[in-house]
Amino acid sequence: MTKSTRQGSRADAVTDSLRTDILAGRLAPGRRLTFPELCGTYSVSVGVLREALVRLVDLGIVRAESNLGFSVMPLSDDDLRGLTTTRSLIEPGFVRAAVGAGSIQWEGRLVAAHHMLERIPMAGDRGVNDDWVTAHAEFHLALVSGTGNRRMLEITRRLREEADLYRRWYLDADAIASHSEDAARDHRKLLDEALARDAEAAEKTMRRQIERATELWLAGRSVHQPA
Repeated sequence: MTKSTRQGSRADAVTDSLRTDILAGRLAPGRRLTFPELCGTYSVSVGVLREALVRLVDLGIVRAESNLGFSVMPLSDDDLRGLTTTRSLIEPGFVRAAVGAGSIQWEGRLVAAHHMLERIPMAGDRGVNDDWVTAHAEFHLALVSGTGNRRMLEITRRLREEADLYRRWYLDADAIASHSEDAARDHRKLLDEALARDAEAAEKTMRRQIERATELWLAGRSVHQPA
């Protein structure tokens, strides 16, 4: 294995670790990501860490600023509203395209992803359950994968990872409990509409789910939300 290949593999691992720590709330929104601290934490070189941080900038969960370095993407109500507008214009259309184009194999992946999601509780020990967040992302990516379009998957993944930060920091335990049943119903509805090949209904359900989630997040910010 060449040096560049080893560095690329290490960067993959560090990217995954950093992403997990950010989405799990261990690295708070707005926090500065300094090289001495993170190189020690993840036992990597500056070069590997920089590569990982640049990848996370591309995913929308880390921000890079000239002369200031890197930080976890900060949160704000205005940014959430802008994110929601973008998602409402993009993701439902992707879902419509996937329902129209998905294969029988796609149906199987979607059913399997939903089976996993509905068996994991949304609430965890410290807010949203990490395993639920992972299963939730896998279900929505499986849904969009019916398009067979790599760019649609990449765009969906980026938008959803940004949304996951808000879900993590804007929901307290009471809001999670009240939202979990609605979320489960929406996911079942999306699955049923997709399998019935009702693209128009699935598009509307996806848009409604995005907009309703934002209303909930804005109304029930977590006490853990950073200032």
